Amino acid sequence: MINMSIEFAHKMSLAYSATCKTLCRELKLPQTAFDILMFLANNPDYKTASDIVEVRKIKANLVSVNVEKLVRDGYLERKAVEGDRRKVELICTKKAEPVIENGKKLQQDFVEQILSGVDEEKRKKMAEILNQMEKNLDEMLKGEHCHEHVTYNNRYFFCRYGGRAWNRFCGNERRGGHQSNADHFSSDGSVYGGGNRIILGRSCKCGVGVYIRKK
Repeated sequence: MINMSIEFAHKMSLAYSATCKTLCRELKLPQTAFDILMFLANNPDYKTASDIVEVRKIKANLVSVNVEKLVRDGYLERKAVEGDRRKVELICTKKAEPVIENGKKLQQDFVEQILSGVDEEKRKKMAEILNQMEKNLDEMLKGEHCHEHVTYNNRYFFCRYGGRAWNRFCGNERRGGHQSNADHFSSDGSVYGGGNRIILGRSCKCGVGVYIRKK
């Protein structure tokens, strides 16, 4: 049985911050701003401030302040999403490219340091184990998806609770906030929550009312 110390993740975080300190000082960037920039560069599927909060687990107020700094310093640009003016994507600029290149080298050096003394065979085995663990987690999380539906005007509306982006909105809805992009969809497109009425007063298994867009 694997018995990893609870301090392992804390030590990892401290060591990574120490590794980044010199580069951050040279760039005159706070660690959090550097983390945000590298997160966006390393994970192109995640492009919004909400993604940073949800996936990278940085507090929303810190994301707001540091994104603003990165935009002001020319490392990020805000881009409105066509068809949804409320949603803004964060795009790394050309000025950010050398920073990202140095950051990736720093991250690779950090990985090499923590894997010092681990031979290639064991590294491959570790990668296999981690991949299998991720598959197991995906399988475990399948049960969190809700497929309940209600009908309205002869249309089916489904709750899509459990997915990455959808789960975020679902959580906000459960706390009482109506989001512009709710976590529900239908056969003919997304169903939005903000300012709309609940269909038949029904709620899905996740406890969220199902909404239909106002015309």
